[in-house]
Amino acid sequence: YFRFKMKLCCRKLISPARFILQSIQSRNSHVNREDFIPPNLVMAKVNPLLHNVTIQEVPKISDKIPVFRHCVEKLPKNKNAISVWLDNLLHARPQYNSVVQLHPVLFDTHPRMDILHSVVRWQQEYREVDYSWSRTRAEIGRGKKKPWPQKGTGRARHGSSNSPLWVKGGISQGPRGPRASFYELNPNTLLDGLLIALSIKHIQNDLIIIESAQISQDMPDFDEYLENRNLSEASMLLVHAENENISYLEHLAEDSKLLNIMPLYGLNVCSILKHDKLVLSRCILDELEHKVLWHKTRYPWLGSPHNFYIDMP
Repeated sequence: YFRFKMKLCCRKLISPARFILQSIQSRNSHVNREDFIPPNLVMAKVNPLLHNVTIQEVPKISDKIPVFRHCVEKLPKNKNAISVWLDNLLHARPQYNSVVQLHPVLFDTHPRMDILHSVVRWQQEYREVDYSWSRTRAEIGRGKKKPWPQKGTGRARHGSSNSPLWVKGGISQGPRGPRASFYELNPNTLLDGLLIALSIKHIQNDLIIIESAQISQDMPDFDEYLENRNLSEASMLLVHAENENISYLEHLAEDSKLLNIMPLYGLNVCSILKHDKLVLSRCILDELEHKVLWHKTRYPWLGSPHNFYIDMP
């Protein structure tokens, strides 16, 4: 019996060690191969290593390239303007011949995930309404007759069958909808969440600036345009100005499952994060920059002597 116990204990000790050794060997058995890809590596939907896709390298931006658009508002002292290639929907292939400058306050904000989470949660909850509703004992509608006499029956005392103690009686402290889930969020938090979402798209190279969203039917095949930029499987959100005629793009968006169109006044955090690529028209950059920086610096007179009625923006 003693020898049997010893063998059983040795097996219990050896089996976990053997399992760990085998798992380590199986993990490292394919490391020395040339086509090795780590299992924890998150790749895009189109993996050039697996699908043999030729990706056109994006050239670096130099000082000799003409700047098509400069920042309108004043730049911070510790930051420079961000240069981004300007694309055109009328060209089937990217040209890389002009550059636009983006304001660092809009597209170079420190990405704080706590602010982004609070804004996304606010957007998901503010429009929800709870319609669940239950009747109280006063709303049952069965009358309020005493079910039996107070004494003499041997049963418990009851004054009405509408009580929550009874089956099919009223519900005490139940839901009394409709109840809205809306709550106010700090306007500065909302603005910071939008800037963080824009900065994340720029950092991840998911921001595309086009010359104009107002195009005619002379545009080349839209599928060819997407394929030349490796965007055939990427969802896109195109933001345009109100004065742009986008009737042809709307026709394309109706037939496409990956393209959505939105005006500037509808730009929000959830829509930006839901799509893989963010496409901005050049016409909205000046307006977006002006509105954001006005909200950032709209109360500079509160900390200094001022006339409340004259200096208020």
